[in-house]
Amino acid sequence: MEVRKPLSPSPRIQRAVRGVGRYHVKIDRALAAGFALALSTAACSDAQHPPGASEDAGDPIHGDDAAMDNDSDPPTGTGLKQVALSSGFVCTLRVDGAVACQMLRTGEPVAPFGWTNFKMIALGRGTGGSGEIVGLRSSGEVESYRFLVGTEASVAVADVESIGGGDSHFCARHSDGTVSCWGRSVGQFGTGLEPVTVPPDQPVKLPIESVRAMAVGGHATCVIREDRKVACAGWLSPHPDGLFAVVPSLGDHAEKLYMGGVEPDAAACVLDGGGALRCTYSEVSPPSGESSDVAVGHQAVCALFAGALKCSGTSWDYHTAQLVSVQPSALPSVVSVATDSSNWCAITVNDEVWCWGGVENWTSAAYRAIGKAS
Repeated sequence: MEVRKPLSPSPRIQRAVRGVGRYHVKIDRALAAGFALALSTAACSDAQHPPGASEDAGDPIHGDDAAMDNDSDPPTGTGLKQVALSSGFVCTLRVDGAVACQMLRTGEPVAPFGWTNFKMIALGRGTGGSGEIVGLRSSGEVESYRFLVGTEASVAVADVESIGGGDSHFCARHSDGTVSCWGRSVGQFGTGLEPVTVPPDQPVKLPIESVRAMAVGGHATCVIREDRKVACAGWLSPHPDGLFAVVPSLGDHAEKLYMGGVEPDAAACVLDGGGALRCTYSEVSPPSGESSDVAVGHQAVCALFAGALKCSGTSWDYHTAQLVSVQPSALPSVVSVATDSSNWCAITVNDEVWCWGGVENWTSAAYRAIGKAS
């Protein structure tokens, strides 16, 4: 796939987000150090070859062509269906609607406990930078929980079909095709670059309607319109004031939309009607083929093809201040994948959560098993 021309935010948007500045959330190390290491010794006995992966397994990055061309349905686990991570926390959603969260570094379970009857979750740094989870209930209601603060709240939205989380804001798409957001915005609400903070009990409706799909990442919010073109507000908007505007590089036949990024940057990828993955990256060619799940990082993307995980690009390692490859070693068949742009986690067909990445001083070739569906 061809490498596309860089999508550069307007100078006005760049000046606005620089004023906010990059920040790296520092998890309470004293709290983290007090947790006992909860990794499975058996699961980690051979990080290069996790359970279910043979030593001569095909390269999941450049892969066996057969794996990419396999038309069979992707594998499904019996317990876990979604994984999400941010700010040193990782959460999973079971097929029965139960949510469980852990410390990414240790695997120690953390609140919220007793969350049930959810159909989707999203994680972000939240307005305070302490990490936050938002969950969409089967009833269309939305709940939120701030990890280090320990506060839980209901979000004043209803009839919600999907949710998304960025660095400092969250959004919900309603059944009528409108979108509501809350949190901190410097353009991603589509109302201009002036900083604004909106509490979860007073979400704002975005100035866009007839939305087929929505995604959130970094300092941007993107939607698939009725005409299947992608319009973005904030960092990815071509408009000088960050208002919603069509992003030409994402084409005009979008079927699915994925986003990610690290404040203030954002990246977006779409799966178009022809099965091709198109992204806003300037120097990364996304894996080719029709994928069942996609995780978008700042300058990297991982896509799932019939259980085989194929990745392109690099992630920033805050400990070494270098870019590192996101290429993982062999995994068992994967059901779902997610990233916070520095760490990556995948659910395997065995209902295990395997993570790799740079922030926690893990090597890009090694995995940590941090949980299994019970």
